[in-house]
Amino acid sequence: MDRPTMRAVVHTGAPGVAGFRTAVLPRPEPGPGQVLVRIRCAALNRHDLFVAAGRDGTEPPLVVGSDGAGEVVALGPGASGAAVGDEVVIDPTLGWPAADDVPGVPRLLGGPPDGTLAEYVAVPAANAHPRPEGWTGRRRRPCRSWRSRRSAPCSPGAGCVPDSTYSSRPCPAGWARCAC
Repeated sequence: MDRPTMRAVVHTGAPGVAGFRTAVLPRPEPGPGQVLVRIRCAALNRHDLFVAAGRDGTEPPLVVGSDGAGEVVALGPGASGAAVGDEVVIDPTLGWPAADDVPGVPRLLGGPPDGTLAEYVAVPAANAHPRPEGWTGRRRRPCRSWRSRRSAPCSPGAGCVPDSTYSSRPCPAGWARCAC
């Protein structure tokens, strides 16, 4: 049986934003202690631009995106604190549970591990937080980062609404403002 696939935005080839592409990839499966989240809202933020700028084009494709929200659709062995059907906001920080306890080399979704600009992402269950009250998913508005609460301009989709807060350059083809 073939493994299910998903669409994703990856960085490959050229350094910087010129390396953003859409791709069809195998859908991840949750590992021990992880949950699989079907992404309903994802955002491109400065971290993603820094990661893209630092890649030299020889690395394997990387699913970008640090910020995201969605629905838990599967649990890995030993995953606790979330259940299938839970609506969650993803904390992109990996291995540092407290904001004042940043490791020497912090890890974030979207570089080095694959990120949230995809239809699915597997994350530690501890990083999948219940959707805050009032975040209904029914209004069109920019996504907000879990940690910074800053507007982010783009997500997978059609068309583009660039946000001059981040850049006056247009978004890559095939991108649009997030609806969450």
